[in-house]
Amino acid sequence: MKILAVSAIVGGSVALGATLALPAPGEYELLLSGPAESIDRATNTVTVLGHRLVVRDASRFLPGQKFNVLGVISRNGSSSAKILIDTNSYSAG
Repeated sequence: MKILAVSAIVGGSVALGATLALPAPGEYELLLSGPAESIDRATNTVTVLGHRLVVRDASRFLPGQKFNVLGVISRNGSSSAKILIDTNSYSAG
């Protein structure tokens, strides 16, 4: 019974921490950082680390160009990219 009580407290703390870690509405956080693997100008999409992102004008981007992708993560864990920033460096980890 004591183990169950401790598990509930730890589990509740982890859930509370995850809730508090979510950004405030309207705030963006770093979702991805990496090179563009492919550019599809016909559909205006850029693929970064296996994630296909829709952009306004794909002709501005080149394969291998490095990006930081900012966006939001919803409570259910899904993410939505909002800003693609060109950068000369990225973090692989």
